[in-house]
Amino acid sequence: MNEREYNRLKQQIEADYKRKLEALELVWQMARETDNAVENREKTAKAGTLMGAIRSVLPIVNGEFDINTIISLVEETHPNIKKPINPTSVSGSLKKLERSGRIVLTEAGAGKRPNMYRLSNPAPSIPLDEDSVPF
Repeated sequence: MNEREYNRLKQQIEADYKRKLEALELVWQMARETDNAVENREKTAKAGTLMGAIRSVLPIVNGEFDINTIISLVEETHPNIKKPINPTSVSGSLKKLERSGRIVLTEAGAGKRPNMYRLSNPAPSIPLDEDSVPF
């Protein structure tokens, strides 16, 4: 290897490094913006609102759940919510959460049988090791 080849390879490696570093910074910035947007949206749904109460009980739901599970949990954990809780309001809130991707409809209800839901899967982690960055 001569000095010319050395300098060319060094410049190439530095350029690759800078691109990867910029990509990492971009991913970090996007992740922070997403986290802030979720926090702001959740703060907007105040704890005293039905939607806020429903969002706050979702993390304690295990597996599949239906409207009755949510109503029971809200009644237990949020005594400040006006009783009786209107099932139609809860159903509408669950549909909004489904459209937003926070929960997934697993089985459509029929007749007296309610819809069954589950929490949506967490977002896949973004690989940041040197071999998996596509630059």
